[in-house]
Amino acid sequence: MNGLPNARAVCIAGVCFVALTTLALASPLWAQAEMVESTPADGSHVEQAPEKLGIRLDAPLRLTLFEVSGPEGMVPLAETTIGTLEEEHRAVPEGRMVPGEYRIVWRGTAGSGTESAGGYRFEIME
Repeated sequence: MNGLPNARAVCIAGVCFVALTTLALASPLWAQAEMVESTPADGSHVEQAPEKLGIRLDAPLRLTLFEVSGPEGMVPLAETTIGTLEEEHRAVPEGRMVPGEYRIVWRGTAGSGTESAGGYRFEIME
């Protein structure tokens, strides 16, 4: 043999190495932002209506949606950080929140274009 099989194996190994390295370095660009904290805490039972609602993410995200629903339907929000690229987002409920279960749904886009979404729940006790 003239050594061609060894050269071919080295070439294939090199191509595999380059491909895996490229994927490993690019994967953080594809990662979705994850919620690491919420206000009120996910699944919590609070004695009174919160003055603000919010999420903290593990990466900056430009929110495109932050909706709150409760026992009386959608909760109007007076202030939000929709449209800003941040790791922390907040909203101030407009008006009174009655006792019952509430659900927050959020969605957004990272600077890389990757979309993320999530939500959480809490309950206001009577």
